[in-house]
Amino acid sequence: MATNYAASITSFVAWDFKQIAWEATLPTNSQVSKAWLTIKANETDLDVNAIIQKEITTVLATGEGHITDSGSVDGIAAGFFNMLETETIDITPLTPMYYDIQLLLLMTDATTRVATVEKGSVQTLQGITDAVT
Repeated sequence: MATNYAASITSFVAWDFKQIAWEATLPTNSQVSKAWLTIKANETDLDVNAIIQKEITTVLATGEGHITDSGSVDGIAAGFFNMLETETIDITPLTPMYYDIQLLLLMTDATTRVATVEKGSVQTLQGITDAVT
């Protein structure tokens, strides 16, 4: 499984809605059952202190996102995370942050494995318009 440890989330204005899509080539005999997106001020912060943490499954959750392809057929999984305006309002523009995307893999032998498929930085832009409705 290829992992991108130098990824970045760009073109993201603080206090806006942002959808973050992902795709991953899976190990043989596996499929994704759950995925997490975690954004932190410091990489070593505990998850409970994360700025944003999203958990998605194969069932669409409007405010969270969705695993759109578990990878069970062709070994390529895909999905997206939705970050809502009410969540991104806590982000300070122009301040570097860190993120990762982890997958819970369900193996054909019924065991599970966690795999980090993307890790990198986030730095939001400062918006110009203050309108929210």
